[in-house]
Amino acid sequence: MRTHLLSLENLSIYLNRFRGDAKKLVSNINISIHRGEFVALIGESGSGKSLSALSTVGLLPSAIKASGTGKWLNLNYDLADNNSLKMFRGKEIGFIFQEPLVSLNPLHTIGKQIGECITTHAHIPNADLKDKVIALLKDVKLDDPERRFNHYPHQLSGGQRQRVMIAMALSNKPKLLIADEPTTALDVTIQKEILDLLHSLRASYDLSILFITHNLKIVKNLADRLYIMKEGEIIESGKTEDVFKKPTHAYTKDLIEPKIKIIKSRLNTSKILLSAENLSVKYKGPRSLFRSSSKDFCALNKVFLNIKLGETLGVVGESGSGKTSLALSILKLIDYQGDIKLHLPEPRLRKKERLKNYRRNVQIVFQDPFSSLSPRLSIRDIVGEGVISHRIFSKEQVEEKILLALSRVDLDKNTLERYPHEFSGGQRQRIAIARAIIMEPKLLILDEPTSSLDAAVQKQIIKLLIDLQKDLNLSYLFISHDLELVSTISHRMVVMKDGMIVDEGTPARLLRYSKNEYTKRLVESSIF
Repeated sequence: MRTHLLSLENLSIYLNRFRGDAKKLVSNINISIHRGEFVALIGESGSGKSLSALSTVGLLPSAIKASGTGKWLNLNYDLADNNSLKMFRGKEIGFIFQEPLVSLNPLHTIGKQIGECITTHAHIPNADLKDKVIALLKDVKLDDPERRFNHYPHQLSGGQRQRVMIAMALSNKPKLLIADEPTTALDVTIQKEILDLLHSLRASYDLSILFITHNLKIVKNLADRLYIMKEGEIIESGKTEDVFKKPTHAYTKDLIEPKIKIIKSRLNTSKILLSAENLSVKYKGPRSLFRSSSKDFCALNKVFLNIKLGETLGVVGESGSGKTSLALSILKLIDYQGDIKLHLPEPRLRKKERLKNYRRNVQIVFQDPFSSLSPRLSIRDIVGEGVISHRIFSKEQVEEKILLALSRVDLDKNTLERYPHEFSGGQRQRIAIARAIIMEPKLLILDEPTSSLDAAVQKQIIKLLIDLQKDLNLSYLFISHDLELVSTISHRMVVMKDGMIVDEGTPARLLRYSKNEYTKRLVESSIF
């Protein structure tokens, strides 16, 4: 029988409002974790899973309060008492946050930050401190730890920064490690490396792990037990194998569904809409008073591609492969060498108007809708901003187009006077899509449009995009690091590595029959 480690009983979390009333965010949930156990807490954004985890170590925002009882080994404590929770934080319970670049201090080296985690709870001589930090960096498999010791967070990749966060969480040898969406912002290959690392550390450090995620698939082969959360309540729990074999709740069944069963639009023409030839992008290296020149970074190296009318071209690759540089060059937002041509009848316009007309026909939807939507503008202003700036429609026509764009993305006209913070992630992405399609573009660039969304919401957005493609005869350049997702929506795919296209073909060929080693690695990494 496993030793009890942590339990939360009747945990409720409230948001205190100005007028004294409180909004209940989490309702009377019960969670238990045993020694050496890997437990996954799964749910969509806003379900309360991260708040529940933060309540265990007293890290809830000041306006949010918790109630209920906790039990750590044989010690009972009040979850509303932050002072009693301080004894666990960082020592007994380590915490890994979702976005390491935000969590790490940009002004201090990683060596100093990990060292501070150690010295907060223990007195250790400076001579021994560096050795202990380097040993931790070796444990989390950070390459060249002696050199990385003096690096700042911005000098590391996303995967490397997450390894540093894991080292900080392990610095005092905790019994429980809470990992809050630690792989969400990472490429599939790096995701797998981080998950494999956590699995190995679990054994070597004798850890229990509470893993928080919206992606049920990635914990299938790791978690001993699962808790499924929705709207502040636990709707299902049990052993991982049992939940996957016989899910009882419809929401759980939707999360387990392995693929997005949507029929992509058919290609009715072979007409080329956009072509790029010999496309290259270089970013200048750092310059200084004492060093006038340094090696430039080649983000794109002689790329050739074309997109047909009504076609979805999927672009996959790891971070740094050149995907975003490809998108920005096609939008003509960065300097590039080569030739990009939109094969449409072009009216006689001056150079400045030609560029404006080009960008009207080529629109983009970004990865994070919350960052890409102005928090100070209403939905009416956000969606209508583009057509207003082009000055080709009357005020009445603009209003009609705004309403039509909203209806096409299944949003109610009553949302027009609201602001982005009042919407969920999926709704905000629908607003971003409405802002793009109101311009009546021919090509829509989708830069990781679903990576920050939960699995159920991802399916809704993908279905919406396919419906829009059928109705408006849109072409898509769909950029993602998720090979399985891209294959669902794409007619053709290209694989990018080091600024070059290293493989291309139909989704079926790339997923099953590709002979390219890099493509094979991406396929293997996307199936956990």
